[in-house]
Amino acid sequence: MTLPPEFSTYSVYFQECFDFLNDYKWIFSTSNTQYLKEDVLEQFPDEWQEYFITVENDELNAFPDGLNDQTLLPKSLQAFQQKLQLLKPRISSPRCTETKLMKGMSPKKSHEIIQLAKLIEEKLKDKVNLLIDFGAGLGYLSEILFRKSSFNILGLECDAERVVLARKRQKEYYPESTSKVVYEEMNIRPDSGEQIEFLSKEHFADTGQQDCGIIGLHACADLSITAINLFFESKTIQGLVIMPCCYHKLELSEESEAGRIFKNFPLSRCLSEIVLKSENSFQILNRPFLRLACQQTVSRWRCMKAESHREHGIDMFLRAAVECLKLDDVIITKRKGKRLLEPNISFDYISSNYLLKSKLTNQSIDWSEDHRSTIEGIFKKYPNGWKLSEALTCLQTAFQGLCENIVLLDRVCFIQERAQQMNLEICIEVKKILDDQLSPRCFAFIAEKRK
Repeated sequence: MTLPPEFSTYSVYFQECFDFLNDYKWIFSTSNTQYLKEDVLEQFPDEWQEYFITVENDELNAFPDGLNDQTLLPKSLQAFQQKLQLLKPRISSPRCTETKLMKGMSPKKSHEIIQLAKLIEEKLKDKVNLLIDFGAGLGYLSEILFRKSSFNILGLECDAERVVLARKRQKEYYPESTSKVVYEEMNIRPDSGEQIEFLSKEHFADTGQQDCGIIGLHACADLSITAINLFFESKTIQGLVIMPCCYHKLELSEESEAGRIFKNFPLSRCLSEIVLKSENSFQILNRPFLRLACQQTVSRWRCMKAESHREHGIDMFLRAAVECLKLDDVIITKRKGKRLLEPNISFDYISSNYLLKSKLTNQSIDWSEDHRSTIEGIFKKYPNGWKLSEALTCLQTAFQGLCENIVLLDRVCFIQERAQQMNLEICIEVKKILDDQLSPRCFAFIAEKRK
């Protein structure tokens, strides 16, 4: 991600972003299943509602990019959109060009692995001789790197069953790699540095001086931060090429009041100082914010048909309506399998597509006339509920790129701050390497120590 050219420093940019997010936190700070219960639509400006209720599908699809007809917007929505486009990064998306897929793999997974492997070889081939694959899974990334490069690879995976399967695949598809590629079970933690170093020496002692690089296709949640910290703590680790994802799964700090502060977000002193000055930061940089940062990008929204918007809007509205029922100790789940009815605003559709179960007994609970009365009261209160639901999703989609930019720039800023403290010269880059129509998490996080 990038610092937009209109901003000279991270501090100025983060402050502008935080103020903007604070002004419009009603759009993203509540879970989409809770937005009716939390009266989010009461904060939706009337003139914005009028626009989205009547907007044509092409205009709706163009809105998150800011490519819609500005003359159709009310002044306040124009101002919102213009400021948002100023804050968002301007980055083009590479297109998927692979014609040969890896055996037994979806186009999405194949695209991810091929592109990340290319980047790893480009960035690390002259810097390291050992790659440590965080979250190695079934070994697909390690396999393609073995076939196309000369790296030794230590694949670390917390799931014992996946380690067994990775070794099985290795024996079946590339048995000649056993001296170059090794898989081990490990739950990587902030204090795993010594254990990783031990395994590296145990398996690759005969390779001489080890210069290592950390890689990872799915460096989920706090694993990305662990990788960054180990990059600094280990003298042998010279490079880092990972794909951060699942920001919404970041751990909360045990000491935080009401569990609202994350251990690893914000990371940088620059953003932390801004957050600490705000009394309601937990309403802004919260879990829904992080969930939005890793949701679908604008690319998928651009191509949606009117019927797809309608179906999504109805499902979102009805799911939120069910949450308005006063159901203590009840679990709400969607029925699996084919829909019994086409999506429509009716209690019959809800009762045929959603199940109520007791948390205590796991037994099904029948829908009642009281439930019907409450739900139909919500339909009466919000006659355009599904359209406003899809409008809310549209606004969130417009926000997505900004949210992810803040998360990743916070990490860039943290690395720069720590490098300065340790008197290290480090090159940092966040590069979009994937087609986000195929893979929403499309950014590679790259750090290299300069000798």
